[in-house]
Amino acid sequence: MDKGLISRDVNPTQVALGLWTLIDEMVRKWMFYPQDFNLQALGKCVIDPYLEGLRSGDV
Repeated sequence: MDKGLISRDVNPTQVALGLWTLIDEMVRKWMFYPQDFNLQALGKCVIDPYLEGLRSGDV
């Protein structure tokens, strides 16, 4: 927030929980079905927009 990378309108606890949930569920699914998707590629498609949303305050 101090560096202007995320909006001051977001709740850090909620942001952290949301990010943790995204990562945790992707890794869990991948561990059981690694052939179904590329974890790194999916992570980029899911996490980058989430983080970008924090910059604009849209969470």
